[in-house]
Amino acid sequence: IAFADLMSSGTLTCQSQFRIPSFNQDFLSIINTICQSYRLTVVEKINLAASLYAETILGQPIALLFKSIVCIF
Repeated sequence: IAFADLMSSGTLTCQSQFRIPSFNQDFLSIINTICQSYRLTVVEKINLAASLYAETILGQPIALLFKSIVCIF
């Protein structure tokens, strides 16, 4: 519920984008590793996108969206 409230509130104050090389790992393995390492919860996973949520030690919400992008060279 906190994730849905955050996403619909219009109060998101920071956006950032960066790329994480996959090193031939599948998307689900990468998401699981990130969740375990940073104590994030998967809120929703659709195809190759996942919404993650956590709170800081001060109770501030953190919402992340991960997408897998296939590059063909």
